[in-house]
Amino acid sequence: MTGQRPEGRAQRAGGSDHWHQGTKTIGCTTDPVQHTGSLSQSETLDVSAVPVAQRLSHLPVIVDPSHSGGRRDLVLPLTRAAIAVGAYGVIIDVHPQPEQALCDGPQALIDTDLGELAQVMTDFPALLGKSRAAAAVGA
Repeated sequence: MTGQRPEGRAQRAGGSDHWHQGTKTIGCTTDPVQHTGSLSQSETLDVSAVPVAQRLSHLPVIVDPSHSGGRRDLVLPLTRAAIAVGAYGVIIDVHPQPEQALCDGPQALIDTDLGELAQVMTDFPALLGKSRAAAAVGA
């Protein structure tokens, strides 16, 4: 990696990251999911994509632990991993009745999970030596 921002789209070796530099408000999206082919876990979150994306773009890097894990029990651990490597934020699926969701039900958190999610987002950055304010701005 040269550390230079790519023009348009760039391919990262071994991944399918796409870099969009055409706008100052929405410009960097990443697909850090690797398809493993395993029957028990078909996708894994490549957390190394977060610092790579941060070096390649001035934009915040957001991770989607819901789709990365594909299972509700993996969302909070993957959220911790995303925060640990410096993700600016997370996108998480939530549904009051995941078994009735039209899509993404197996990975959706339910209302009883939200307290633990809030605690992770509040307390975990401090364990990594980040202040809550610094964590909020991706420092």
